[in-house]
Amino acid sequence: MVAFLAFLIKPAVVGLAKYAIGTLAFYFAAKKGIETFGSTPANRAEQQLGIPKDKLPEHRQKYLDDRKGYLDERQEAHKKELDELYTKVQKLEEEKIQVATKINDSDISEEEKAKLFAQLASLDSQIKDFKGQIAKKEKEISNDEKAIDDLFKEIGKDTSLTTEQVQNRGNTPDLKAWINWGIIFVVFIVVIMVIKMVMGLFKSIVKGTKE
Repeated sequence: MVAFLAFLIKPAVVGLAKYAIGTLAFYFAAKKGIETFGSTPANRAEQQLGIPKDKLPEHRQKYLDDRKGYLDERQEAHKKELDELYTKVQKLEEEKIQVATKINDSDISEEEKAKLFAQLASLDSQIKDFKGQIAKKEKEISNDEKAIDDLFKEIGKDTSLTTEQVQNRGNTPDLKAWINWGIIFVVFIVVIMVIKMVMGLFKSIVKGTKE
């Protein structure tokens, strides 16, 4: 037993063990860290687009089957809000025409005309505000649809992919993302520290056995 333990602490054996254990530990820890906290298609889909990781293959399939239908369903609430905003603008525009018509009436007093001008200015302000909301909402819809297109393009549109393959592609690290390199660096340091601690403990055990 002692001879076997002594063999295990030989420099060549220790070096090989450090390399093998370190490589495996680093790979699995970094992979898990990036899949959980890093930048991957699945993480971006969940955090930015509200698509749960476990539902990603299902959403992808719906997108591939009917892109327009999928996007319309996804944007249904936003488009309803848009319709309401457009209706409000239309009503204000109609009211604005009515006020402008009254202003041109030669029979009204200057005092009444001043009130109508103030009302007209208020209507213009409201219309401008609602049009700003419309532009913002349309941009949100456009950005969301582009993000969806980019997501499924990145994962791939191959209809033969299995659910597992889609999930694996969804967990592929974005090598351009600094957060992923940060996770890799932290994991590398931690793995080195743990291996040093374990090897030191192992040597202490072997030394105690010899004595």
